[in-house]
Amino acid sequence: MRMERFVMWWRRNLALAYVLGGSLLFGVVALSWYAYGPVTMARTWGLAHGRTVTYHATAVKLPTGWREEDGVSSADLHLVKPYAWRAKVETVDVDEFAGKDVDFDRTMNTLRSLERIATEEGEVGGVYPLSDANAARFVCMEHGSPDHAMVHVTCLARDGRHVARMVGDETTRADFGVILTGLGALTGATR
Repeated sequence: MRMERFVMWWRRNLALAYVLGGSLLFGVVALSWYAYGPVTMARTWGLAHGRTVTYHATAVKLPTGWREEDGVSSADLHLVKPYAWRAKVETVDVDEFAGKDVDFDRTMNTLRSLERIATEEGEVGGVYPLSDANAARFVCMEHGSPDHAMVHVTCLARDGRHVARMVGDETTRADFGVILTGLGALTGATR
């Protein structure tokens, strides 16, 4: 008798069970996509492109998690590294100067002026080579607030033709160094 009541109840409420189950499944999928969608897309892009981006006919190997994003930035090359739950997005932008804009000394003076302004406003900053591997080709200026986790690094190629900017946290510097090393073939001239 009890089993028959359960079967009758189940038959009456089967449509409701399908709706609730479908809604629950849709909610889990939507929440998972919100949490891990950008990271999944970056990893998928990395697999499809061999974690390599082509910039001015030069193949640049990217660290894991980075991908190229077109049409979002005015930069010649825009790279992003998203995180789960959209906690943060780290970016690297690369631009090329042409014609009369290629002036290393003028751009370096601009970087030093920005460093002075940043330190006057209470930020920490400095001009230095990002890594030993990149010291011969790039000079970098970093600034950021000591109480914030975000760091801004701007690197100028010593030939004056390229500038690369990174916005990220302390751990992003290593990835940025790898990207700059890959871009090193574009900046053959040293100063």
